[in-house]
Amino acid sequence: MTNVKMKWPKAIVRAALVMGLSLAVPSFAQGGDDILQSAIANGVIGEKIDGYMGFAQTPPPPVKTAVDALNIRRRAAYTADAAKRGVTVEEWAVAVGCK
Repeated sequence: MTNVKMKWPKAIVRAALVMGLSLAVPSFAQGGDDILQSAIANGVIGEKIDGYMGFAQTPPPPVKTAVDALNIRRRAAYTADAAKRGVTVEEWAVAVGCK
């Protein structure tokens, strides 16, 4: 049997690396905050595929403030983790969002 080396497109290799390492990222709870939990339960907010929380409908000001604060914390964590792994923040955020 011959040893055949395949050349994989860089994007596929990077995506596989990101997805494989995504299990090492600590889970971001919905913030553990009652405001966020209530908004999720009522369908006002939810997780987006890009790794951030989003709005399904216009939120009350306290919910918007809580979501914005959570997304800022997530962005900071994604930035640090992406730098460690040599991927972009967007790639890492999507990998975590897919989890």
